[in-house]
Amino acid sequence: MTNQVNKAQFIIIAAVGGVALLFFLIFKGVIPGLQKKEVNVNKMVEGTLTIWGTVDNENTLEGAIKAFEKIYPNLNIAYRQFTDEARYETELLEALAVRKGPDIFTIRNRGLQRNREKIAFAPQNQISLLSLRRLFPRVVEDDFVESGQVGALPLYVDTLALIYNRNMLNQAGYVYPPATWEEVEAMARKVNIALGGSPDIIARSADIVELIALQEAAKEGRVIQGSATNDSAGTRALEFYKKFKYEGLPYSPDAFGAGRIAMMFGYASDLKSIKARTGFIEPLVAKAPQIKDSENPVALANYQGYTVSNQSPIQGIAWQFIIMLTTNEGLAEAYANMTGRPPALNSLIAARLNDPSAGALAEQSLIARSLRAPDERRQKEEVENAIRSVLKTEN
Repeated sequence: MTNQVNKAQFIIIAAVGGVALLFFLIFKGVIPGLQKKEVNVNKMVEGTLTIWGTVDNENTLEGAIKAFEKIYPNLNIAYRQFTDEARYETELLEALAVRKGPDIFTIRNRGLQRNREKIAFAPQNQISLLSLRRLFPRVVEDDFVESGQVGALPLYVDTLALIYNRNMLNQAGYVYPPATWEEVEAMARKVNIALGGSPDIIARSADIVELIALQEAAKEGRVIQGSATNDSAGTRALEFYKKFKYEGLPYSPDAFGAGRIAMMFGYASDLKSIKARTGFIEPLVAKAPQIKDSENPVALANYQGYTVSNQSPIQGIAWQFIIMLTTNEGLAEAYANMTGRPPALNSLIAARLNDPSAGALAEQSLIARSLRAPDERRQKEEVENAIRSVLKTEN
């Protein structure tokens, strides 16, 4: 009887052990025929994600494109660069009109209002306002957020800066570039500065006037609504600009390259062309001057952001690409190093604050503002015409 019980127990134990072994082998994948195959849903996404822009090219976006295509192996990403901004605007409008536009396209930092009917705002479960505030400086929220929704994201934030010839300043007895407009006015008695001339010969003349206007308004604790030319701060900016004389000199970047002027204004994006003109001169970058004793320093922003077309059939995936492109620190760092443009991510800005070459622009991105206007292109024309008018009146 005992032998029979032991035999029965042995059979039960063996059966239970066999079942356990079977489940273990299935779990470990040793028996693949019985294992449930995992489905990679990303492989089910097929087609092409199209991107249009004017600033970047395929090389500057290559890292992000390759990384995204690894996530979606059956998705092709096609980038088209336009070197002419007017043509870009025309072709974009035409393509959207026949519903053949890109999934992703770029807009200027002042361009959200003008383009809002064309774009699909980012789903808040992909990027929230709180996340954006943590990742980017304030100007990005000011420019690209509407009613708490993100409309575009940037790879860089450029600001108008002072570009100067250190040797010329030193020879005139100045150790440092000017920190205030009052110092600029004093220095102009000893060295030539690219101010006070027509937009035809002064690069970024409209931007200079807009910067001073923004600073004038900020000193009063307010922002300019609409055109700078219709604001009292804009009037004061024009009056200051016309104090300077730029006579008998060529186009300001050429004059700087020839060593005929000590200071001019420009963006990081201008440095390459300026350096190509200089030869033996090393252009250095300093923060733009501020109004003396102002408690609200302001820099003028000029940059672009990537947005998603409201016609795109893959809006969620398109926003996923933009978010990875602009918020992945490794990709953003590689982009900044490749292009020389000031980064938009707060973490990269912080790392550059004490950098001798990039620190000025990094610091300015934290106080950057944009002059809001319904049409940023028309705004520039209005300011340039106002400059011509005030200079003609002066003469």
